[in-house]
Amino acid sequence: MATQLKTGDVVYLTGGGPTMTVVGVDADGAATCQWFDDKKLCSEVFPAAALTNVDLNAPKPALWSR
Repeated sequence: MATQLKTGDVVYLTGGGPTMTVVGVDADGAATCQWFDDKKLCSEVFPAAALTNVDLNAPKPALWSR
């Protein structure tokens, strides 16, 4: 079953890649996403099945462990 996406979700391609922000979802469930490649704003439409939501509540990895 495809992921239910909404504007504002943070996602990434299931196969890997940068985190992206969903800026729109069409009637078929395809999501328009935006992300930065260095300083360039990029935008593309992806099928919902190709995207995975980022868990914003997941603990952040420690930069330094002792």
